[in-house]
Amino acid sequence: MIIDILGDGAVCLCAASKLGCVARGVELDAELVERARRRAAEAGLENGGRVAFERADLFAGGESAEALVAGWEHAGASVITLFLLPAVLKRLAPALKAWLGAPGRGRRVVAFGWPLEALGTPSRAQVVGDGAKT
Repeated sequence: MIIDILGDGAVCLCAASKLGCVARGVELDAELVERARRRAAEAGLENGGRVAFERADLFAGGESAEALVAGWEHAGASVITLFLLPAVLKRLAPALKAWLGAPGRGRRVVAFGWPLEALGTPSRAQVVGDGAKT
């Protein structure tokens, strides 16, 4: 399962259609969530549980790193993708570090465009930078 934090659903749609993954998108902007849902419907992926998108604020109500990790664990995530500004990535880093360090199957964090220095786990964190083919 892939969890994509923030965006228009492109990562989830690609993962589901090209790789057969189950993918979940989490986005604060309601317009982007609706756009992602429309794109999933157009691609025929809205039924069958392959993709789902939800509007959520990761930090609402002072959400702790432990609570975020518990949610990712419950969802069965093995990959988390994100396109976050450095300040937000730094705020999310404790949860990502805890999730990466938890026992179990291999986990990966893939960030688009920004460094993952806050994670300190180069073997399990990857940056896809400008001009990279994905």
